[in-house]
Amino acid sequence: MKLKNLIPLAALLFASCAEEQSLTPCRTTVPLGISLHARPSFHENDSGEQDDGGGGGQTRANAEAGSAWAGGDRVMLHAHFTYTLDAAEKSADIYATLTYDGSAWSSSHPDVSLNSSGQLNASLVIDELATDVGSTAVLYYAPELQWDTTTGNTLAPCTDARTSAPELWTLSGTAATPAWKTEQARLRVYTGIPDVTITLTAGSNYAPADGFQADTYTATTDADGNAYFYGSTTAPMDGTAPTGTFTITRSDRTGKTSYTATSDDPLTLTAGKAYLLNNAIVEMGGITADKWSSTEGDDLKTE
Repeated sequence: MKLKNLIPLAALLFASCAEEQSLTPCRTTVPLGISLHARPSFHENDSGEQDDGGGGGQTRANAEAGSAWAGGDRVMLHAHFTYTLDAAEKSADIYATLTYDGSAWSSSHPDVSLNSSGQLNASLVIDELATDVGSTAVLYYAPELQWDTTTGNTLAPCTDARTSAPELWTLSGTAATPAWKTEQARLRVYTGIPDVTITLTAGSNYAPADGFQADTYTATTDADGNAYFYGSTTAPMDGTAPTGTFTITRSDRTGKTSYTATSDDPLTLTAGKAYLLNNAIVEMGGITADKWSSTEGDDLKTE
């Protein structure tokens, strides 16, 4: 949701232009009407499976929603400005990346700043004769996305992205009560093995972030053996081709399917919820077997 912030022209121009005698463009600071909030995250309940590391525990992978920011976290800002000049409607845009170093935020754009309370402001040059000045602003939290280095105004995967179904949150609400929103669910595939490629084959009932729809998605496990896919289902996945197909395979288990949604066991991924597929492999008397996430034997467990 974008936030509309109409600003009286006199208030905008007073600080930077009051002493100027001619009607010329001058630089003024525009409050964007939006503030940084606590880091959004998906939350998994403790499943009690601490023996293989894939169950609970409050790690960054399954922290409470609204956790503190950590060094290296980034937020993308798109600020859009409108005004009227000589009876014509004008506009301008700023795209910036805000980066947290563990104690303070910095902006990739020299004209974007934050005050001590997290309120975002932008400095731009605008003619003193401009009227009906307004701004809209939206914040994106997407750890594996960045502003496209070519266009500068679209979100694209980072060079080190580990999933092709990336996480995406937007900040909505008001400056006083901001709230992060996502249309995605999170599917965490735990293998216990780093650098394994997980392949998800899904039909059109599976909906990742806009612009990232595909028939096949891949994710590489991190140092803890977790791979992540972000996307919700528009209807239950029941194995019916092509819309309801949903299967997961692993690069270290060629020819074997780790999970398949079926009509007897349909899969629904609800936006805002986190799911765990515990696909770790354990040795039992020399026999290799899958260890699933639920003691009841369900392959996929809502956390």
